[in-house]
Amino acid sequence: MPVAVRGYTLPDFTLSVSPSSITTRQGGTAGTVATIRSYSDYEIIVDLNLVGLPSRAGFSLPNVVDLMPGSTAYRTLFIYPGSTPTGSYQLTLVGMPRSYGSASQQDYFTLTVSPSSSPPTPNPNANFDFWVISNSIYIVAGSSDTVKLNVSPFNGFSSGVSLSASGVPEGVYLGWSTMRLDTSNGFATAIVTINVDQSAPPSDSVITFTGQGGGRMHTDTLSLSVGPVPTAFDLSLTSTSVSVAAGSSVEFTLAVTSNSDSTMDVSLSQGVSWEGMNMTISPAQVTVSPGATAYSTVAITTDAGTPPDTYGMSVAGTGGGNTYTVQFELVVTPQPDFDISVVSNSIQLTRGDTWNADVSVNPIGQFSSNISLTASGNPDGMKLEFSPAQLAPAQGVGTSTVTVTIDPTTPTGEYTITLTGTTPEGQAHSCTLTVAVTSQ
Repeated sequence: MPVAVRGYTLPDFTLSVSPSSITTRQGGTAGTVATIRSYSDYEIIVDLNLVGLPSRAGFSLPNVVDLMPGSTAYRTLFIYPGSTPTGSYQLTLVGMPRSYGSASQQDYFTLTVSPSSSPPTPNPNANFDFWVISNSIYIVAGSSDTVKLNVSPFNGFSSGVSLSASGVPEGVYLGWSTMRLDTSNGFATAIVTINVDQSAPPSDSVITFTGQGGGRMHTDTLSLSVGPVPTAFDLSLTSTSVSVAAGSSVEFTLAVTSNSDSTMDVSLSQGVSWEGMNMTISPAQVTVSPGATAYSTVAITTDAGTPPDTYGMSVAGTGGGNTYTVQFELVVTPQPDFDISVVSNSIQLTRGDTWNADVSVNPIGQFSSNISLTASGNPDGMKLEFSPAQLAPAQGVGTSTVTVTIDPTTPTGEYTITLTGTTPEGQAHSCTLTVAVTSQ
């Protein structure tokens, strides 16, 4: 909505024409650029109309402008006087909003039409040089810049040179100080204003300018790079990929860097949420001085039941009327654990026998504890020994050899032996070995 300042209410949009005075000959072409700038919080569609066009003159104008909140648009107006009587005319460009309650806006400019003249018979060797002062230019969306087109006649060339352009990308509009250069007095220059809509996407393009007159035509090119609208501040993370085990938490740093000329408060919040995860940001608001960087800590805690996967996450920052996000991925790995197994879980031994088998411990997730191996359930006369008796399987599967020794006095029968692995933290898993003892 419009903002009241000291009793004055800003309009929803403004309209201005530049240059405000243009000149051409009968049968020629003149151009000017309309700048339409939004001051509204909502989208506005504006219809453009030209009032005061003199007789026997025509014009071309993209007459519908769709303005996003706070954006700026440019439209080039061309006038073709034809056989219009010579003289100066005041024209009015009117912008009529389609939305109810918005006032129309207008601006005035002057068109001067001079007499047409028959060009002299050109010298067979008469010609002109034509070039753009700068062959490369960078313009940020929502702003403008100028280039010069130069014409330098030689060998008696004195014809007028008409100017045109092709390859102008979407969202870019050209404003001409003149579209016809008079070379009767020698060297001549035209100034071209390149206006870029705020909504124009970043792009690289080549605009071809053409000068044509006296039976001669020359071209030169301009490389145009359109850059994005500068951000008020940037968000960055120490890493764009963070790993955490299910049931645990991870912390990393968020940096807020100001691109503004004034100090601003930036509120930070979670942009994307997933079930089974909790994100906290501390502090949740930072104050950033011009050109400085402030830091906050992002902590994510996952539930033990969070499925292992890669999750897209983001953090949002809001300040100075702008909201930006930074994205990262959270890689959830299985909860640290292990399992234990024996190569054979059922054997038959005779009194006095000895038997060896491998016991394997397999880590799961980011498991890093040591594991002590023990046996239980064995009868008198049956001894089980592990070598080694402790494993550290953090880097992969750990293996120990269990030796089962049957004493001649061991009672015959079938026994279920429990092989157990236990961490210092008390985490334990077991597997069983069935041993049948016979007399012979």
